[in-house]
Amino acid sequence: MAFWEGLGFSCAESWGEEPHRAARLIRGATWVVLAETPTDQPKESVFLTVPDIDALAATVNQPVVDTHWGTRMVSVTDPDGRTYNFEPRSDAE
Repeated sequence: MAFWEGLGFSCAESWGEEPHRAARLIRGATWVVLAETPTDQPKESVFLTVPDIDALAATVNQPVVDTHWGTRMVSVTDPDGRTYNFEPRSDAE
């Protein structure tokens, strides 16, 4: 949770008991659900949208990179080695 709080998210709700806990975290109009998984399960690549990619980049002190699919992205890795990719929300969403 401390990792996500450092990205500006706060816990809106949580449920379950160890080892199957989960929580919904919110940062402005962006929210994500995190669930605990056993360490022997594969780690997924997660992409999330945020309203202001430059503000997030400044918050986490990471560069914004141009992707080959035409967006801008910031990647961060949590203490468990999971990488999360953030892209700006499009005007259509």
